[in-house]
Amino acid sequence: MTSRRLGLSIGLTLALLIGSCGGGAREPASPASTVPADIQTTPLPPAFVQVAKDVAGLRGLPTPERVRMGFVPRVEVPALLDRLLSDDDRARFAQTTTLYRLLGHLRPDEDYLSIYRQLGAESVVGLYSPPDKTLWIVQQGTAPPDVESLSREVKSTLAHELVHAAQDAAFDLERLSGGGDLDATLALSCLIEGDAVTHQGLYAAKYLAATETAPRSNLLAGFAADIPPSLNREFFFPYTTCVEWVRSIRETGGTAAIDALFRNPPKSTALVLHPERGPGWQPDAVSLPDMAAPLGSGWRHESGGTFGEFQLRNYLQLRLPGLRSSILAAGWMGDRYDVYSHRDDAVAVFRIVFADEAKAAAFGAAQDELLGATGAKVTSTMGLTVASRADGNTTVRLPNAGREVLFAIGSNAEAAQRAVALLRRS
Repeated sequence: MTSRRLGLSIGLTLALLIGSCGGGAREPASPASTVPADIQTTPLPPAFVQVAKDVAGLRGLPTPERVRMGFVPRVEVPALLDRLLSDDDRARFAQTTTLYRLLGHLRPDEDYLSIYRQLGAESVVGLYSPPDKTLWIVQQGTAPPDVESLSREVKSTLAHELVHAAQDAAFDLERLSGGGDLDATLALSCLIEGDAVTHQGLYAAKYLAATETAPRSNLLAGFAADIPPSLNREFFFPYTTCVEWVRSIRETGGTAAIDALFRNPPKSTALVLHPERGPGWQPDAVSLPDMAAPLGSGWRHESGGTFGEFQLRNYLQLRLPGLRSSILAAGWMGDRYDVYSHRDDAVAVFRIVFADEAKAAAFGAAQDELLGATGAKVTSTMGLTVASRADGNTTVRLPNAGREVLFAIGSNAEAAQRAVALLRRS
């Protein structure tokens, strides 16, 4: 799992990367600065130093040095996650909560931070913190484990975390950033986690006895209970599709090709979903007007950036089948979204560009179907498509303008209508 600064994700080893959420770099911290005092860490034991060398060798990177490690009881994982979160992380989580409530990923009584804690309590099995150069392995009990007789699954998890340590030593994970952009941070998480899972698997195949208990290979079995399905899809994305992407890169260009991506990370999940486009592909540049002042006194810009193909697909999949959602979202060529808030009210505006007019029209029809399935009443008024739910959540879409689709989602009808009126005049 990674923090939002790298795209919050969870998967095969459920590893956590903690860095700088806001996109800026932080000064390196000593292990005592952020590690909870009641969770002991030590330098890597000699047996694990050899694992680090073997992992780094497979990855084609220098062996990481000065790595610390510890074992954390599962019941203490949420507390550890809380201690590792920065103020920037918490602010980003609050912004994501606003956006995801509008989209329908979260109910009004759910928030992203609580989901994150629940995910840690149920599913995390390994964590790595770049500021502390420290990794943790989650254990079921509270008694110290016998490090000489760890299971194959634990050793495999350790290998995953040591890939992250090698990445960190070579590329400084804290300084890698999606700039706070939703799509770019998820694409970066794809690279980081896809690389770790790929080389974790290579390590297990070469060094771990097949007669031992195999590590979890069914990623779907790792989905956390009672977490919204769309968030499970987001958390696991870097450990499924992204692994296939990194493996294909390694097969054709070796680890040097992966290194090149760390030096120039992908800016869009569309590159992960469509590697045939090549690393030089760029989405269309899309902009929106600043609406904070025109929306009225007290409104402020809360977040914004590129939504991206994966997020578009995940939104459609709230009510539509996965394959159909993937096909519809594959027409994505670029977008811009912005979220504004005023006390308990919020509105998100979107401008999405598709490959052609037909794909834009297909998205509009699918969005109407999606909104109708949520219980919203979908009507056409003065050329606008309006979908209002009983709780007030309202989506208003402008008539398609060629390849572009423009719409707003408001916590109430007035906010959505006002935002669309501003879009119409822009």
